[in-house]
Amino acid sequence: MDVAASLELSDETRVALAALPPDVQQEVQRAVGQLLPEPMELWDQLGGLRLEPALRHMAEWGAAPVALIDADFICRSGTKLPRRQDLPAEAFISLAELKDSLNEGGVVYGNSLNIIVVSHAWLQPDDPDPMGEKFERIATVLRIFLDDVRAEHEGARIGVFFDFWSLHQKDASGERSEAEEALFGLSLDTMHIWYTSQNTIVLKLTELPVGYPDGYTFPAGVTPNMAPYSERGWCFFESMISAVSTRLVLDISKYDERRESTSLPRLLLDCESGRPAPLAPAQFRTALEAKVFTSRNADFDNVARLYEVGLREEYASVQEIRLNYLCWTDEEASTLANTLIEVGSCLQVLTLEQNQLTNHGAAALVEALAVGALPNCHTVELYGNSIDQGMLDTLQSFLQDRVLTEAGQRLVEAALGRALRAA
Repeated sequence: MDVAASLELSDETRVALAALPPDVQQEVQRAVGQLLPEPMELWDQLGGLRLEPALRHMAEWGAAPVALIDADFICRSGTKLPRRQDLPAEAFISLAELKDSLNEGGVVYGNSLNIIVVSHAWLQPDDPDPMGEKFERIATVLRIFLDDVRAEHEGARIGVFFDFWSLHQKDASGERSEAEEALFGLSLDTMHIWYTSQNTIVLKLTELPVGYPDGYTFPAGVTPNMAPYSERGWCFFESMISAVSTRLVLDISKYDERRESTSLPRLLLDCESGRPAPLAPAQFRTALEAKVFTSRNADFDNVARLYEVGLREEYASVQEIRLNYLCWTDEEASTLANTLIEVGSCLQVLTLEQNQLTNHGAAALVEALAVGALPNCHTVELYGNSIDQGMLDTLQSFLQDRVLTEAGQRLVEAALGRALRAA
C-alpha cells in the first residue's frame, strides 16, 4: 500500500515519511493499513450510522425506540393510519431493508439516505391528523418521490419518520405501558438526529386546515391550539434544526393538488422552503420563550437542550455546508458567524453564493475565522454577492495557510510517530 497515494497528507508528513529508511517506511505502511477501515457501504458514507441506535430492536423493551414506515404502505393504504402500536407489521421498513435498498443503488434525490422526515403541528391532543388531510398530502408527495427514483431503480424503497406512526403513543386512556414509556423517552432523547442529518429529506406541513378547529374533538377543559406552525415550540425546533445542514427541506403545504401530474423537479421548485440562519443556543432559547407548547413544563427545557445538542453535534462532524441562492443578507451572515463563534465547527467548506451579502456580512465571517471558530476551514465561496475585492482578499488571507486535519492524516502521523520512536 502506498500511504502517500491512499491518504491526503501534509507536505511535512510526506517529507518525513520519504526520509525514513525503507524498512521503517514498510512498518509505517503496515501500521496504517491495519488502522484504515474497510470500504464503507453507502449507508455508512451518508451518515446512516448515527441513526442506527434509535432504529435497533432493544431486547429489554421488545422494540426499537423509533420505527420507520414504508412509503409504499402509506401510498397503498388509501386512508389515514393509526398510531404506531396499532399498525400491522407490513407497515414498517426494517433497518436492514432500508440499507439494502440504498446500497443497491436506489437513491432518492442525490445523496439521500432514503429517509423522509415529516414536521407538522398536531391538531388534537390524541391524534395529529384526525380528518386525514395530512395523510393525503403526505401520500401524494411520497408517490412523487417513489415514481422518480423507481424510474431507474424499480426496487427502491423509502422509510418515513412521522411521530404518530414512528413513536410509541398513548392509548385511549392516556397511558403507555412501562416498555412503551421507556422507548418513548429514548426516542425523544434522539429527536434531533432526524432533522439534523444532512442526508435525510425534511417535509414541513406549515398550514393549519381551513376552518380549523371546527369539527375537531377536544377533551373537557382543553382548548384548541390555534398557534400557527411557526409559533409552536416543537415545530420551531424542527424547522430551525433542519436548517443547519439538511440538504433538502420542503414545505409541502405549498403543493398544488390541482396539478394533474407533478414531477419531482416541479415539486422541488413549488415547495422550496427557504432557510433561516442557525441561532446560537442562547438565542434559540430566547426565541423559544415566545413559542406555544401544549405541555410547556415538560417540553421547554428538553426542546432547548435538543437544539443545542443537535447544533453542536452537527457542527462537530459536518465538513461542507452550502447556503446558496437563499436571499440571505448581512443579518443572516452575522447570525451564522455569531453561532459559529459560540459553538465552533469542523467545517472545511462554506459556500454562500448568490445571496445579498455586502462587506458587512463578509466582515462577520472574517471575525469568525480570526477568532478560530473554523480551524479546519479552507474554502469560503461568496460568488454573486456585493462584496469588494479587498474584503475578499482579507477573507482569503485567513484561509490560505490552513492545513486540513483529515482523519487519515492523523492516522499516518500517529503511525509515523510510533515508527520514529521505535527506530
